[in-house]
Amino acid sequence: MAENAPAYDDANSLIEAAVQGKGIALVRRALTETELADGRLVRLWKTSIIDVYAYYVVWREGNAKRAEIDALRAWLQREAASPP
Repeated sequence: MAENAPAYDDANSLIEAAVQGKGIALVRRALTETELADGRLVRLWKTSIIDVYAYYVVWREGNAKRAEIDALRAWLQREAASPP
């Protein structure tokens, strides 16, 4: 974990932090349906994978232009494309 990075013990606190623009959240879509529907959060990618255990990376709209979020997005894409 990054030095001085916040840590959350529950998904609701993590989601609220993302809504407040404090960073991004990797969470199950079912936990963010309301925030996604009303536009308080947006998904990192448009692609969806139907899976009962799927997680989505979300953040407040407008934060996508932050360099650290773009770096995380690139890293996640590289990791997902890498063979195990």
